[in-house]
Amino acid sequence: MATTPSVTHHVAATLRGIAAELGFLPELEKQWDQEPDSSKASWQLEWEEMLARLTRIAQEERTGTLAAAERVQYTSVIRDLLKSAPTLAQLGVKIPADLIAP
Repeated sequence: MATTPSVTHHVAATLRGIAAELGFLPELEKQWDQEPDSSKASWQLEWEEMLARLTRIAQEERTGTLAAAERVQYTSVIRDLLKSAPTLAQLGVKIPADLIAP
């Protein structure tokens, strides 16, 4: 099944955004204890939304509807996400089980 350019752009933008956030995690972890509770809660909600979008992309990947470049980008994001699991746990975010399962 072919993807439309707007869907492809949305998937690519979502994956780029998540990759950027994953890259920022070490810095965030260093300053986490100094962050106000409201900022922590806001960040956690934003991450939950990103993970929800990533879960939808994972469903597309499983059904074979991602373009080849998107599959490569998705695989890289998932790999980095799993590597970041301990940091995310310290920041109060759990990775959904369907992103962990093959």
